[in-house]
Amino acid sequence: NNYTRYLEVITVGDYIIYQKNDWTKNQNILYYQKRIEGKEEILIIDNEYSNDGTVSIKLLKPSEDKKYIPFAISESGSDWKIIKIINIASTRFKIIF
Repeated sequence: NNYTRYLEVITVGDYIIYQKNDWTKNQNILYYQKRIEGKEEILIIDNEYSNDGTVSIKLLKPSEDKKYIPFAISESGSDWKIIKIINIASTRFKIIF
């Protein structure tokens, strides 16, 4: 199927954060943009965590104050997850934990 898939789209304040795969990659890429008219920017590439494409990332619920977004990293289909947190309140999104 040659189409772009959008997954886990969430809105946090002025930002839209989503996973996208254009069918040419093994894993999804996590993007963000400011409002619908904003420029699409890469936030996280799953393969940054693994060269063999066996890592997946899942967005979790944003904090109530809309400053942080946790995400879970799963390796090789494992049930075990590593949780990281993105600070979206800063001028540049930063992984802080």
